[in-house]
Amino acid sequence: MELQQSITLDFNRAKVGRVYPVLVDKEVEGHTEFQAPGIDGKVFLSKKHLSGEFFQGKILEVKDYYDLASE
Repeated sequence: MELQQSITLDFNRAKVGRVYPVLVDKEVEGHTEFQAPGIDGKVFLSKKHLSGEFFQGKILEVKDYYDLASE
């Protein structure tokens, strides 16, 4: 698990500063094309969106290895 956490952290750090399509799952949570809902991490959104909406989200930071924050 420790080895996988470091691999995932490096993978997610490479995403910071880039823009990806985000599918909104809940008002302030969503996922990108490289995250499977319920399995992989999620993207925390800086403002509310409608469930099912797609938008272009810039990744701002990595949170606890698996999750990302987007503007």
